[in-house]
Amino acid sequence: MQSIPGLHVSLTPGTDTALTLLIAVVAVIPIGVRIAQHRFDLFEPIVPAAAAFLLLYVGRPLYEQAQYHHHIYVNVVVDGEWRLTLLVVLVSVFAFNLGYLLDFGELLSSRWQIRLPSQDVTIALAAILTVVAGAALLLRAYIAGGIHLLLTNRSAYHSGANSATVTLAITLALPAMLLLWSVRGRHRTAARWLISLPLTVYLLLAIPGGNRRFVLVLAAAIVVFWYARHDRRPSVLRIVVVVCLLTLLVINPARQIRTGQASYAGAITSSVSHPLNAPGSLLAAQDTTAMDSLAMLLMDVGNGKPIPFMHGADFVTETVLQPFPHSIVPRPDGIRNADIKYRFGYGEGRCSSLCPTYPVMASFWADFGFPSVAVGCFLLGVAARWWWGVFQRNRHDVIAQAAYASTFFLWFYVWWDSLGSFFIQFLLLVLPLLVARWLGARSTRRAAPIRTPDRRRQHGLEAGP
Repeated sequence: MQSIPGLHVSLTPGTDTALTLLIAVVAVIPIGVRIAQHRFDLFEPIVPAAAAFLLLYVGRPLYEQAQYHHHIYVNVVVDGEWRLTLLVVLVSVFAFNLGYLLDFGELLSSRWQIRLPSQDVTIALAAILTVVAGAALLLRAYIAGGIHLLLTNRSAYHSGANSATVTLAITLALPAMLLLWSVRGRHRTAARWLISLPLTVYLLLAIPGGNRRFVLVLAAAIVVFWYARHDRRPSVLRIVVVVCLLTLLVINPARQIRTGQASYAGAITSSVSHPLNAPGSLLAAQDTTAMDSLAMLLMDVGNGKPIPFMHGADFVTETVLQPFPHSIVPRPDGIRNADIKYRFGYGEGRCSSLCPTYPVMASFWADFGFPSVAVGCFLLGVAARWWWGVFQRNRHDVIAQAAYASTFFLWFYVWWDSLGSFFIQFLLLVLPLLVARWLGARSTRRAAPIRTPDRRRQHGLEAGP
């Protein structure tokens, strides 16, 4: 018998495998339900979320069990809390999927009808986002001690207590790039040349030190945006091919660059020359240790443990207070920093290649345990359904397409990294949509638009980039 707060269950030796397989079943239930309703779409948030569940919380645990017969994060054996971890993950997946399948998010999204902005507004918005992203990059370089350090030293991205929000502000270059890509008519040639500006800004964030999460966000955004502009969807085979190419050309090579094992060219050559090693390499890498780091946190956080429950303080720190610099708005440590300090002794929670990435359920667990995990993941599912509904109602609008494409990969990312990181990045990438809605409402109040069959064409917003 294992003691679990609020639960009394008898766990047999085969329970670990059974719970892992149950997580897999629950993870794909929403996709099955949507298919049965004839409403499934490959670009729904449940697709990247299910991919995260199956890779991080099913594939990795089963691989560890088969290869090592135990679970470990860095040098910390986490077997003692592994079954508790499985139950936390199961509750998280179930609650998220339940929130998505219920109609709350759909009802909320019905109030968000975007008014089509003019092409001039689209270009102006792209220019503003590029300027803000470029300024954030320069500020980030200043914090790091110079642009040369930022480009050559991955740990420079983690220097400074106020650097996270500034770093994520650079991602505004992504929707700017997509908006410029959509421009048609007499401005098309100039816009295509101008794409190089936000693209350069974004790549200076993504490439140094193997920051592959930003490269994956970029790749996913380009694919989703292209198909959304053409009002089409890719085949499953094409998705599989893209995922395989990303694994061979981005994920595995970036890991070697990050650890200093090889140059980028050498890492790609090594990855491509041994393609059959790619799945095992991915499952064995630190990239997929979200469940192990979660288990380590569960060993440390809770009543009677080194870090007591935070009773709402972590949620406030990771959401409301997240955008503000520590020097301006002091706040308690979030659970990530608190546990890293406890385990590794790093000041301000800073570390580089061995730094744990705690998934969103770790942030929810830190406040009240199982109740906050269930409520938090349920609300996250409602938010995912709301965002999908907003996109569906405005799927022909370039602003909505750019905002949705920019955030698509975040529904995978949230199950790999913290609530705070997801929250600020989602807020920044959705900001263009909110600005466009405000501008559209103002222009509509000033002069009612003339409704003609060619209205979308006169604004330069016809399908196709």
